[in-house]
Amino acid sequence: MAIAEDTSDSDERIEEVQVIGILESSTRNLEIKRDSNAIVDAITAEDVGKFPDKNVADSLQRVPGITITRSGGEGNRVSIRGTSDEWTLTQLNGNYIATSDGGAPSRSFNYTLMPSNMISKVEVYKSPEARIDEGG
Repeated sequence: MAIAEDTSDSDERIEEVQVIGILESSTRNLEIKRDSNAIVDAITAEDVGKFPDKNVADSLQRVPGITITRSGGEGNRVSIRGTSDEWTLTQLNGNYIATSDGGAPSRSFNYTLMPSNMISKVEVYKSPEARIDEGG
C-alpha cells in the first residue's frame, strides 16, 4: 500500500531562473543596426559561441550578403555583396589590417589568422559611411 506525500507544505519555495543570453544578444545586434547611419549587420561573442567556428570568416558566413572562400576547409577570405575579397577592408580595433600571403600586399585579409573566440563583436558595413574609408 502506497501513501501519498503531503505536498502542500507552504515552506517550499520555487526558485525562478530566467535565461536572457539569446535575447540579450539579439537585442544588442538590433541596437547596433538601429543606431548606425549605414546598412550594418553585426554578430557578437554570444552569436559566435553558438557554433563551432574556427575563425571569424566561418562566423561571418551566417551574415546575409557575406560570402567566404575556403582553404583547407577553413574560411579564409570574406567578400561583401558579391564583390571581390580584394575590395573588403578589415579593421581590428579601428586599425586597418591586411596580409600579403607571400605576394603583393592587398586589402584582402586572411581570416585563418583570427580565431573566432578572440572577438567580442564584428560589424559588417554593407554601404558607405563618411567616417569609414571606401572599400567595404
